[in-house]
Amino acid sequence: MKKSLIVLFLIILFLLLIMVNYLHLHDKENINTDLYSNSELYKIKYFNPIHSDYYYGNDFSFFNNIYYKIIKNYEEYLTYKNYYQEIIDMSEEDFNTNFIILSITENESTKNLSFENLDTSDSTLYIGLNKNLDTPQRGISIKIDNSLLREKTDIYQTIKDVNFITTYKDIKSIPKEYTIQEAINDNCFIILSDSQITYNEHIFDTFIKNINNNENAEIRIFNQSSINNITNIFDIKYSSQNNKYYVCKDTSRNLETNESYNYFEYDKFEKKAFNKVDLINSEQIENYMFCSNNFPETNCSILFYTNK
Repeated sequence: MKKSLIVLFLIILFLLLIMVNYLHLHDKENINTDLYSNSELYKIKYFNPIHSDYYYGNDFSFFNNIYYKIIKNYEEYLTYKNYYQEIIDMSEEDFNTNFIILSITENESTKNLSFENLDTSDSTLYIGLNKNLDTPQRGISIKIDNSLLREKTDIYQTIKDVNFITTYKDIKSIPKEYTIQEAINDNCFIILSDSQITYNEHIFDTFIKNINNNENAEIRIFNQSSINNITNIFDIKYSSQNNKYYVCKDTSRNLETNESYNYFEYDKFEKKAFNKVDLINSEQIENYMFCSNNFPETNCSILFYTNK
């Protein structure tokens, strides 16, 4: 009898270990965690994308306002090498074990981006680009080991520390069908632009109060417009140690854009006057703006009708 109980205990323990491992892998698929620092897996070279006879917008993919092209064979590589002689050198043999990605930033909002990191999930290759005043060109060529090739590619803007939020669950684990009620229960500040309604406004008030007292502060903002079919989520942290603001803008639920998660760093978060006579009850609109000293093209505003 005792032997049977021991065997049963071991079976249960084994099944629990399998379940824990499965959940870990499942989370890993949703949250990119495999950051690669091994320079043998990829190499970087910048280039000037300006070419009078060729426009990359015709055949490059476009994601997060960044153009990119995945090249898997030598013949196609030679075509783009002819356009851009400065891209990283690849031999025909190199394509037995590597592929290449060309990324080009065209818009004002994505200038000054340089390579920051590369990581993967089971289905996605993530390439993070960080704002850098010393960025040499708007084109980046990356030679990458075939073991990192994935079904999808996500090129995005990032910062040094993307794990700055501690009081909310990871933003990338929020379900796509995240409801207003779920956001309210999770202590998000809710902005419903169409109906001019906010919920949990006291959370925003506390956030501002902590900033004014130079205390660390965090907030998650759920901003929805049903008319435009837009739902954006913002994670914001104020660091009293260096007086910086860190922001993750999640636009992955916005059906009108081809975007995902982008990260920004700001120097100021200020209340600005807002006075537009063409908006109903414009005197009730609160207008707060994030400002960057070095990269003003990333400046953005948060607008909402106050209930006060």
